[in-house]
Amino acid sequence: MKFKFSLVIAIASFLSFAGTSHALFDSNNYSDHEDIKGRWGAGVQVSQAIAEADEVSISDNIGYSAGVTYGILDYLALHINMGYHELSYGAGSVDVGDLMTAPLMFDLQWRYPFDIGTMPVTVYGVTGIGILFHDFQAGEPVLAVNRDIKANDSLGLRFGLGFDFFLTRHWAANVEATYTWSTSGVHVAVPELGLGDNTVNADFFNVGGGLKYYF
Repeated sequence: MKFKFSLVIAIASFLSFAGTSHALFDSNNYSDHEDIKGRWGAGVQVSQAIAEADEVSISDNIGYSAGVTYGILDYLALHINMGYHELSYGAGSVDVGDLMTAPLMFDLQWRYPFDIGTMPVTVYGVTGIGILFHDFQAGEPVLAVNRDIKANDSLGLRFGLGFDFFLTRHWAANVEATYTWSTSGVHVAVPELGLGDNTVNADFFNVGGGLKYYF
């Protein structure tokens, strides 16, 4: 929970700074590496998917994603991302099942350059919207009492913060932290196992890194 508040504060601070400080930046600040205006990029990420809920325990898991980026303006890029992760739900010793999520997100990246020593770096804020494709695979204890758990696809809203560390003009290492809010949750009702009629939120964090190539 502390991480959630820290991430929200960091994102809000960045976007506030970006909105009030645009005049401090111009395209001349970009090195040849960081200037992606009119360029396409492609990348992959490995991340930790993190979620929490009061009704059940949720085990974190590794997620994977791939995306493409296009530089629209000096400080604005479009990013389209497809990912996949699984989160395991439990209640005490009961295996409730696994929520499998494949987010298809359309993000805007608000990008600003700076240097760490001689390395060109771009920090960016993320605001996005997309579709979360959900599927729930109920655990054996749930199926044994002839119950099933459904998870509907939903709209997703995403906010986050990331960094591109440019190793060359074309290659960049990337780290990113995002929070995705789901408009619908997982309906859990298995009274035989002590699970009342609850809707568990399907929001999640992703914290990870990867590699990008800008053409």
